[in-house]
Amino acid sequence: MPGMHKTGPDRIAAQKVSQGRAGWANAFAVFFLILTLNNIFPASGLATEVPGPAVVLDGNTRLDLTPFLKRVHDPEGRWQIQDIIALPDTDFTPLLHSPAPGYTRDIIWYRTGFHIQVPDTPSDGPHFIEMSPAFLDQIDIFLIDPATQEPVWQNRTGDNNPITDDSVISPRHAVALPDLVPGDYTLVFRVKSKSTHLFEARIKSDAALISDMTSPLILSGFYFGILLVTALIYFWAGMLIRDFAIIWYAIYVFSVATVLLGMSGLSLIFVTPIWPAANDIMTGGGVVMSVASSAIMWATIMRSHKIHRGFHLTFWVYGMIVATFVLISTSDYFIYFGRIVLPVHLIMMFVLLGCLLHAAWRSPDQKILIFYVLALCIPITAAMIFILTIIGILPTQGVTLNVYQVGSILHLIMMGIVMGYRTHLLERERIAAVKNRIQAHHLAREQGEFIAMLAHEFRTPLAIIRRAVELIQLRIGDAGQGTIDRLERIREHGAKLSGLVDVFLTKETLDRATFAITRRPVIMPVLLTSLVAAIKTENPELPLTLEDGGDAVIDADQTLLELAIGNIIENARKYAPGSPIKIDCHHRGDNFTYLRIADFGPGMSNEELTQVTHAFFRGKTAGNTSGVGLGLHITSRIVEAHGGTMMMTVGEKGGTTVLLKLPINRALTITRIQQRKFAESLLSHANLSPKTGDL
Repeated sequence: MPGMHKTGPDRIAAQKVSQGRAGWANAFAVFFLILTLNNIFPASGLATEVPGPAVVLDGNTRLDLTPFLKRVHDPEGRWQIQDIIALPDTDFTPLLHSPAPGYTRDIIWYRTGFHIQVPDTPSDGPHFIEMSPAFLDQIDIFLIDPATQEPVWQNRTGDNNPITDDSVISPRHAVALPDLVPGDYTLVFRVKSKSTHLFEARIKSDAALISDMTSPLILSGFYFGILLVTALIYFWAGMLIRDFAIIWYAIYVFSVATVLLGMSGLSLIFVTPIWPAANDIMTGGGVVMSVASSAIMWATIMRSHKIHRGFHLTFWVYGMIVATFVLISTSDYFIYFGRIVLPVHLIMMFVLLGCLLHAAWRSPDQKILIFYVLALCIPITAAMIFILTIIGILPTQGVTLNVYQVGSILHLIMMGIVMGYRTHLLERERIAAVKNRIQAHHLAREQGEFIAMLAHEFRTPLAIIRRAVELIQLRIGDAGQGTIDRLERIREHGAKLSGLVDVFLTKETLDRATFAITRRPVIMPVLLTSLVAAIKTENPELPLTLEDGGDAVIDADQTLLELAIGNIIENARKYAPGSPIKIDCHHRGDNFTYLRIADFGPGMSNEELTQVTHAFFRGKTAGNTSGVGLGLHITSRIVEAHGGTMMMTVGEKGGTTVLLKLPINRALTITRIQQRKFAESLLSHANLSPKTGDL
């Protein structure tokens, strides 16, 4: 520490500037909070100078120096111990009942005097200076002889410093004092921390040190074990019932358990001797993850995505950004987490509380919302008091320092009750869903039996119609070509209808919701040409054109494929009346053929595009158009049964395009192309027009 000597007035002025950085807003907040809290917990002697305490160094020594400590800021971190010794007492601020330094990169010096009295019974064991909290990075300790104004002993500790011979492995920072003769002394502490600046110091005998650390260690270990088991149970339960709110609650509880390791000093005993940065990661990283997970947990519990997607996204992005502060939990930049994130987190929690209150007011019958409000009010109130304390707005005293620990325990208890109740509700919903599924299964079985009976009833008249047509065709004689053609169309459509009954109304289809397809090689240009001709025969005025039939050969069930394409054309005819309908088909080197059917009608919205293949869905423009909304749903299922996909798009100026992507039979397609080229070559020599032929 290089020296820096100032005159008395300059030093006092610089110190007052350093202490005045909080501003008028902080002053008003402190004023009102002190009035309120002191009415409940009166604190005497705020501005009076307290003399140094007297201590007897025997086997039962327990002296709390905290009420007598005063502090001073070192903004540039360049003062030496001689500068602190020379400072007048008026430059120092009492530690208790005044706002803490908060998250700052300043060095904070603490000073107090004490007097050693002659003990009645000399102590055989050493005495120690015990300092807390555990997350302080570096503590330099100086013992000053007031007579000479020089340090007679000094040491260094902190969670970033290695254990020395005169240090003690304990949940707090403890350093052995040298042998001291009775008289007056001054203790000076130089503290550096990347976390908030809180400080306590005590002088204890070895017996008192060991005795006082035993009970807190047992309680902290017990509390940590409960938190860890709770986190594991809820995480397993959340994964089992697939409830993300419970999973995030488990992550939050685990984060609190991690913070407990650092704050209680358990990591100082078990981990820090092996890895010096462990306590920083436990404390800083645990606080970061508890803040991040609590924001996402509450957003998930409230189902904020149903309130507003932007609101939901804001909390998720906020949680993810906060989580990145884990990466700097061991660096000096971690102070910006306390300066920026903690105040913002309070605002976010108040917003969530407001939303919960609004939801509880609108839905008073949902009792779980009342539990949510209570469970959120407790930690917000405690966190508000604690955060305002550690960032240097509220005065440091027992209530403000311990309220968050009490609030956290109550919060965990309340959240445990809430999550247990939530799990109970989810279990009831699961049981109800199982009952509904069983009922649906019975209903589906009854429907299947009915449809199977209906299929039998369909097959009988269809078979009679087909046989009657065949008999008429045998006996009709010279009835004319028109009559013969109509009879042939009746027979063909009867055969198709019978085939569709066999496909859609079989037990296999009903049980597995899949089509029992019969695959045969189908030449796409032949199928499309005959299908377009048949449709135009029935609807001569329909502006339907086949622009390119391609050369692809696919393995498909021709009856189902014709039904799928026919449904698309019929859909375009009904919802884009008078609009031209164009069909083209081509294949690529990826072993797929692409069948495109486009109309130039009004099109549909993006929302309708995402739902148009759902069963029984009808668009806003359907109006009084006949139909039940199954055409495109059946088409989509047929295409999927053939290993293909169906995509729908709408142009900028309207018009709907349906693209069917179907796998081809590569070998037969190549043969088809070769045959077509050979036929074209022969016809070109014979000066004939090529015709589409069969494979």
